[in-house]
Amino acid sequence: MKRSDAESAAAGFERFLRADDPNGLCTALAPETRSELEESEEASCEKAIASQENPVGGTTHRVDL
Repeated sequence: MKRSDAESAAAGFERFLRADDPNGLCTALAPETRSELEESEEASCEKAIASQENPVGGTTHRVDL
């Protein structure tokens, strides 16, 4: 993964957070992360994401790959 890809992924995730879009957030998660979330919350990803307090971040200053 290139730095620009990682920055784009982070920015996209932030847009879904700001838009309060659980479906978009779930599609942005890695498949393994989505499965773990669903298992730990015993709910669909969308319901699990909606029940979380997900803080909106700020400006990306650095990306470590």
